[in-house]
Amino acid sequence: MRSFRVPEKNDQKPIDKAILSEFKYVPKNSLFKALRNKDVKVNGGRVRENFVVQRGDLVEVFITDAILFGETYGEGFTPIFEDENLLIVNKEQGVPMLPEKDHKGISLIERVRAKFPDAKYELCHRLDRNTEGLVILAKNEDARKFIEEKMKNREILKHYKCTVVGVPKRKTAEIKAYIYKDEKKGMVYVSETKNGNSKEAVTRYKVLGSETRLADGKNIELTHLEVQILTGRTHQIRAHLAHEGLPLLGDGKYGNNEINRKLKQKTQVLRAFKLVFAFNNESEKFGYLSGRTFQI
Repeated sequence: MRSFRVPEKNDQKPIDKAILSEFKYVPKNSLFKALRNKDVKVNGGRVRENFVVQRGDLVEVFITDAILFGETYGEGFTPIFEDENLLIVNKEQGVPMLPEKDHKGISLIERVRAKFPDAKYELCHRLDRNTEGLVILAKNEDARKFIEEKMKNREILKHYKCTVVGVPKRKTAEIKAYIYKDEKKGMVYVSETKNGNSKEAVTRYKVLGSETRLADGKNIELTHLEVQILTGRTHQIRAHLAHEGLPLLGDGKYGNNEINRKLKQKTQVLRAFKLVFAFNNESEKFGYLSGRTFQI
């Protein structure tokens, strides 16, 4: 928490402008979220965004210093490609896509908008907080709608690399199952048959290599995979591979925590490393992107 007295220059100004005058680098999204959540006090009372301050008021702001002082601006992602319509970045592991109630760090969208304030960036798709890799952001509404449509039609192909515990029975495979999302638990469940609100998930993989690690006197077999998802279900890769008996190394939700502890792997080994733009109609407005591949 940080506090300050309203100076004369900010007398009779809205609370958000008074705070931005003191803390110039706080993302506006984070500030208005704090105001909506009543995480700002004036003279001991919680206020919202329509409050007007007076000279001498004591303002208390309950926002973490990292966000308030912009200490992590420019960190958390690396630009890979940019033009007048799109920005493609490599998101670091641990960075959420959007602000989350249970996570105090700055989200990717806040970081991008803070570093590049000239355009109103919008996410075209999402990655899990603990998945690193390529993310597409649109600079305008036409680009957002176009990219989302192409992803829905499987004309933008997403490729991942990961390490799993175990050895697949086949070198290449396409696996299909149904995924049901439990909103309350924040988890998904996989079944071979459709039931309730479950949706089909299709995942392809191929083996890139394998290794054996020694832990507590036992050999643990690990396999490196390249994975392509043909549907965009929540936690699809993590849950789907775990259902196949190939839990992601380091995954604390769907993985093998005993092996994770033995190998001292605290974060999941999963990266969205390649995007392939393969449009069916190259004469479209954004056809200049067709045939492009972006890879890290």
